[in-house]
Formats: sequence, structure tokens, C-alpha cells
Amino acid sequence: MICRGPQHKVGEDPVLDAYLEFLADQMQAQPHLIRGLSSLERAEALVEGIEVDPDEDLGDDAVLV
Repeated sequence: MICRGPQHKVGEDPVLDAYLEFLADQMQAQPHLIRGLSSLERAEALVEGIEVDPDEDLGDDAVLV
């Protein structure tokens, strides 16, 4: 996760926390629906069309979590 700005506190994201709790509940309720990324091709298909610049300057306030 990349966050910008000094107002961000590591580990405190109520939206992400709620989403992860939802995922955990669904994984327990319906484990038969869980599928892994079985191949590099499938993983690449998930990010197809997303442009990424690995040299982009994220600034001094960016935090990698």
C-alpha cells in the first residue's frame, strides 16, 4: 500500500480493515470459492492495461506498507 501525506498512521485504515474483515468472513463461509493465482499469465491478466513507472518519484511523504 502506498500512502501520501503526514496524516496517515501506519496500520490505521478503517476502509481496508473492513474490507479485509469481509474477505476473511467470506473465506470462512465459502472456502470452495477461493482460487489461487495458478500462473503468471493469470496474474498478468489481472493487471493488464495498468501503466506502471518503476522510476516514478513518489515524493517524501509516500509510505510503503
